[in-house]
Amino acid sequence: MPIALLLGVVTIVVGGIIRDMICNEIPLVLQQEIYITAALAGGVLYFVLHHFAMPAWITDISTMSVIFTLRMLAIRYDWQFPTVEWKY
Repeated sequence: MPIALLLGVVTIVVGGIIRDMICNEIPLVLQQEIYITAALAGGVLYFVLHHFAMPAWITDISTMSVIFTLRMLAIRYDWQFPTVEWKY
């Protein structure tokens, strides 16, 4: 399970960086957005539902719904991770 989650996160990060570079924008991954966390939460939910032998369609729809809902709530309510200021 950890390897599958790690591969999913790597895919999200690299795909997001490539997308933003093509659009000539600052990569979303390098900002404070709830981006990877939503995908990790969905991945964990997927494996939990799969472990309890839920039907595949329920697992898939639940996972996509959680990721989409977390992402939309983060955008709507401007949820961001705290930043750390480095003082030299």
